[in-house]
Amino acid sequence: MGSKEAKHAAETFADFIYSLDLKKGSDKLTEDYVKSYVRALENDKPLIRKKAAQALGKIGPRASEAALALGWNLSDDDPQVSEETAKALRNIGVKANRAVPYLLEALKYPSPGTRLEVAKTLTKIGPLEPKEIAEIFLATKDNDARVRKKLKESLTQIGLEQPAAFQEAVSIVREE
Repeated sequence: MGSKEAKHAAETFADFIYSLDLKKGSDKLTEDYVKSYVRALENDKPLIRKKAAQALGKIGPRASEAALALGWNLSDDDPQVSEETAKALRNIGVKANRAVPYLLEALKYPSPGTRLEVAKTLTKIGPLEPKEIAEIFLATKDNDARVRKKLKESLTQIGLEQPAAFQEAVSIVREE
C-alpha cells in the first residue's frame, strides 16, 4: 500500500472511530471499545492517536479505565494529540483523577496549546491534594498569557471547591 493509500486508510479508520455513538451501548461493548482505543493510542499515525483520544473523551466517565493510558499519552510528540488527550481526560472527569500526576507534568511541556488544555482539565478531575494544588500555583508563571489566565481561574475554582486543601497549598508555596 502506497503512502497516499495508507494515509487515506488511516483517515477513514480515524473517522470511523470518532463517528461511533459511544455514549450508548452495553457496558461490555463500551469496555471493548475502550480497550481498542487504548491500543490505538500507541499507533504510529498521529491522526489515529488523536481520534482514539477523542473517542475516549466522547465515551466520557465510562472510559475511566483509560485514564492512565491517556495520562501517558499527554507526552505525545504531536501537540494536537496531547491537546485531544487532555480534553479526553476532562470529559472523563473525576474518574480520571489517576492521571493528575501526568497532567501536572504536562504543564511543563513546550506546547502552549497542551498546557492550556491541561489547565482547563485540572478543575474537572479533582479533588486535588494540597501538593498538587501547590504545583498549579507554581505553574502560574507560565510564559503564555492564556495559560496563566486559565491556571489562575482554575485556582479560584479549586479554592471555592476545596478551601482547606487550597489553604494548605498556599502554606506549601510560601514555604518553598
